[in-house]
Amino acid sequence: MSRRDALPTLPLNVQELVLAVIASLDEPPTPFLTLIHVLPPTVVPAAFCSALCTAIKDDFNHVRKGFTGLFRGGDHAHSRFLKLLKPARDHYALGKAIISAACMAGNLSVLDWWKSMPETDPELWMASSSVDAVNGAIAAGHFHVVQWWTRQGHHLPAVSIDSIKKVVERGDTDMLEHLYQKSENEAVFDPVTVLEVAVALGGTDALDWYATLSDPEITDNMWESASCGGHVTVLDWFVKMLWPLPADVEDCVDSAAENGHVNVLDWFFANAGPGSFRYSVWALDKASENGHLAVLEWFALSGLELRFTPQAYLDACEKRHVAVIEWWNKCNLYKQMLVGPSAQMMALGRVPKDSAMLAAFGCGDLIVNQDLMTMDELQFGQVVRQACGFGHVHLLQELQPLIKVKTTNDLVLFYFVSDVIENNQVACLKWLVAQFGKRCWDYANDLNQMLEMNQVISDCAAQGHVEMLTYLNGMGMLESVRSECLEQAAQFASLCVLDLFYAFGWISTAVETSPHRDTVIQAAARSGQISVLEWWQERNLPAPSPRTVTKAIDLASFHGRALVLEWWLKESGWSFLFSEQALWNSIRCERSKNRSSVIRWWINSGLVNGLCMLETLKSAKGCHEI
Repeated sequence: MSRRDALPTLPLNVQELVLAVIASLDEPPTPFLTLIHVLPPTVVPAAFCSALCTAIKDDFNHVRKGFTGLFRGGDHAHSRFLKLLKPARDHYALGKAIISAACMAGNLSVLDWWKSMPETDPELWMASSSVDAVNGAIAAGHFHVVQWWTRQGHHLPAVSIDSIKKVVERGDTDMLEHLYQKSENEAVFDPVTVLEVAVALGGTDALDWYATLSDPEITDNMWESASCGGHVTVLDWFVKMLWPLPADVEDCVDSAAENGHVNVLDWFFANAGPGSFRYSVWALDKASENGHLAVLEWFALSGLELRFTPQAYLDACEKRHVAVIEWWNKCNLYKQMLVGPSAQMMALGRVPKDSAMLAAFGCGDLIVNQDLMTMDELQFGQVVRQACGFGHVHLLQELQPLIKVKTTNDLVLFYFVSDVIENNQVACLKWLVAQFGKRCWDYANDLNQMLEMNQVISDCAAQGHVEMLTYLNGMGMLESVRSECLEQAAQFASLCVLDLFYAFGWISTAVETSPHRDTVIQAAARSGQISVLEWWQERNLPAPSPRTVTKAIDLASFHGRALVLEWWLKESGWSFLFSEQALWNSIRCERSKNRSSVIRWWINSGLVNGLCMLETLKSAKGCHEI
């Protein structure tokens, strides 16, 4: 760089003053918060202080992270900063961030300093900061900080489950005992929560600690939780405590298989006893989806009847688990079920007996009616769900009398409907609506069910299920999920679905009647879907507003979509508007593999005029290419 082009240099105190003023003017402050990470506090302490002081509430985690890093050093590392901070303390609401960060860093000197200030109200600042501060210390394992807190005569705040997880993972029984002794009630610290977390994480030290308090009550859910995590040591601990196995181990075995825990399968096979080892089609289906070849081989060698559905192979293909795909291609039973059991299989009595498996392959004639009659509603529901998911309308019709009688629970019906929508089985959905009418959509009063159904419907847009969306729109089921459906269609470039929504009138050529314009354009920019942006232009839809353009460019930068930026600048014919946020977003790019390319694009674009910003981009590019 020539002397004429050299970056200007200013005295340090002038730099501090300029940066402090910028911090108070910048909106939003995200670019300035980056100073926390690029300017060491020992070099520009006032700027560091200013960045923290002016941070908005939404950036509290950034502020606390900055403080925590500073306080983690010795006294010499933060004493100068604390002196700078003192005059700003009353003007800015910094108490919560400082106290929380000091606890997370395990730095008692900062806590003592803050408490000793004459104008500090100990009752007020400890009460307002206790939840984040104490939980931060607990999670970080700073026992001396927790002891310090309780020595002040203040009660412990509610201990979060995340903090308990950290304690259990460490096997820190001293911390558990201290929390138990100092907590006022179970709302603050519940030992049962420790028991549940320890089971899920395999924390036998925490289990032993719990056993000193009372005899543990082990539920079926805990057995499943330990199985899901592959914790044989926990299963052995249950037996040591003389707790009986669940009456039905199916959920435990299914969970172990899903997560690839052959050791747990061995354990239950050895301990459940003859005839008590049970599993469902879920075990092999989920093991295949997750690529657990060892689980498939375990079942093949176990001598047990194999139970599975076509989904096992389909999911293995989708996830590209080559070894699992090859295993299924060699499985004779799978190949025979695809074409229907042969006469030889039937003559030799080798036809699978699992009703859910037979329903999945559409073999209704092989299902023993007496078995269905003795099933409870949930068991029978699993059979119907397999028929629904794989589109076997003929089987639904055969089972119609039983379905009408046994489907009394609206939650069971909800899953029937959810399965047919998720698997794009329009004919099955029409059949269900013909049988149950408005009951199919009677979930509006359950928020969780409503959110789950909205997700299933919006996924249809991502997958291009035009016929299903057309039917659902006719039933009035898309009104509440328009924005989500448009976003999914744009994100996954489902142009056929966008055409459908355009035909519905969701995206109008009139600017004032296009409330979802921003949704489509921003989702396309974020996801790198240039074809969607071109589709927008081919439909002669309105050019995006300046605000939408700026937001779209910001998103494209943050997600590393250099090709979108190039298209927008050189081919779109739209205005190219951006803020400093877009440049900082390229440095903070979420997709690390695209970070260098998007930074390089900005450097070569000719749009960045500020020498300081340009040098920052070049420096960041060099760091990410190392």
